Amino acid sequence: MQINPSQTSLFDYIYDSDKSASTLETIGKNQSKNISSGLSAFETGLQRNEFDDTLKRIEKGQIDLDVNTVEHYLQFNLQRLEQQVSSLQSRFDLQQPIRITIAEDGLQVDTQSQPELQGYLAKDQRLTSLLEQTSKLSQFMEWAAAKQQAASFQSEDMPEDTLINFLQDARKVVTEPNSIFLSSKGVTFGSQGHSQKLIEQYSENSSRK
Repeated sequence: MQINPSQTSLFDYIYDSDKSASTLETIGKNQSKNISSGLSAFETGLQRNEFDDTLKRIEKGQIDLDVNTVEHYLQFNLQRLEQQVSSLQSRFDLQQPIRITIAEDGLQVDTQSQPELQGYLAKDQRLTSLLEQTSKLSQFMEWAAAKQQAASFQSEDMPEDTLINFLQDARKVVTEPNSIFLSSKGVTFGSQGHSQKLIEQYSENSSRK
């Protein structure tokens, strides 16, 4: 499915009835189904940090979405964030990456060199919401990839203790705070690539035995 950037994240349409009716209907037609209810249930699960339960419900068909669709939403939001960060370069010095931690009480800019950025994020709730939503999407997709690979490892007769260690390491992506990195090159999340690195690490260790 080709996704085109627009002025808002798809998740924003859940809370805007005027936009949701037309936009979600169009997206649903593109996928041969109406996804508005599934999208709402999915977003609720992420807001509550119920990554495991939400993934299981998708796998069982209890939430009318699939993981590939969630990946499209992640890419959609990342495209929008690239545009947002590009506009920030005229306001802030992003030559050196700026780390932002997603804490329970909101976004925390870790560097003291950009104190104005903390205030800017506090005022721009739309950008803050998009960053937080995209972070959860990234975490969810990393955990989904890890669960899928765990099934593959199991079919390859990976020792149970090794498989458990893999899942414990992979689960950190949803149990530990995520980070955002803003720079002149765009925006990245600490969660991105987490599962792939572990997959390569455990596959390499397994091949040595």
